[in-house]
Amino acid sequence: MFGEPSPDHPLEAQLRVEAQNYVDQLSLAKRDLGRFKEVDQTLVQALRQGRKLRDLIAVTLDYAPFDLFGGPMMDPQQMAYVEMCQRTTWDIQRRLNHVRQTLPEIPYPASLDVVTNNPLVSLRLDSNYVDVAWKMKTQQGFQRVAAGEKAVQAALHWVRQYLRYTEGAIERLKEASETTQTSLLQERRRIIDKILRQEPAVDGPLFDGDEADLPPPPLYEAPQNEEQTAPINPLIPLDIPTTMDNHLALPSPTSARNSLHIRTASQSSSIMDARPTQPPDRPAPPSPTAPNASLATDGHDHNPFRHPPQ
Repeated sequence: MFGEPSPDHPLEAQLRVEAQNYVDQLSLAKRDLGRFKEVDQTLVQALRQGRKLRDLIAVTLDYAPFDLFGGPMMDPQQMAYVEMCQRTTWDIQRRLNHVRQTLPEIPYPASLDVVTNNPLVSLRLDSNYVDVAWKMKTQQGFQRVAAGEKAVQAALHWVRQYLRYTEGAIERLKEASETTQTSLLQERRRIIDKILRQEPAVDGPLFDGDEADLPPPPLYEAPQNEEQTAPINPLIPLDIPTTMDNHLALPSPTSARNSLHIRTASQSSSIMDARPTQPPDRPAPPSPTAPNASLATDGHDHNPFRHPPQ
């Protein structure tokens, strides 16, 4: 009897459309919520690696070989540090590429890039050749990573705003869907009762004019991809060449900022508070980092002759 909407029962037809509309919005919101949580976790991991990378670069630049008689320009330990910096940079970019693929609607996806125009990742070091400008290129790599970290923080802020909005929308959609389904069942019972009592089952129009064709306002609006063309993700090499020996010890930075724990949205209780009812606005474009950004080395020094005991 209610297989297809009937013009004789406009309220039933409207409730049917509204119920399906809420179901579709709820399905879309749940799909996006999973994407937001996945991207949130990936961005947090990228931030953690970025902070460790900046400390590792500081250790690399501050390292002084223990050689009293003047050896080569770089010793194997320094090469190991630089290669670890390169590998960590590529690993961060893998995570950022995953973010750009999982959530292409994220604002300014091209800013989630730490390898383009980064001389550190293309720095060539081996036993037969050492780039004489390796320190300058490593410092430029530090600045590139710092700029990428700002872009990641801005993206994480936008994702968490949309995550809170989506969580609130899901709760509102569930409530609206249950209410509409209840009203739909009640309206169908009323129609059946009228038919059983042999009363006219034709109802009058609910609204005059075009108001009957207006859909209810959406409770969830998915993010829009405003980019005209999707940016191409930086290519990650399948096999990063290395000359690092297994016996070389890599540093374990103990700076204060490494002790800071960056929480994901699921680990933070504040993410559940003050859920907005409207989707967040598109943020402003990220500003580039000044080329003369300061490089803090946190006092790492592995040369016992630089600071002799008192």
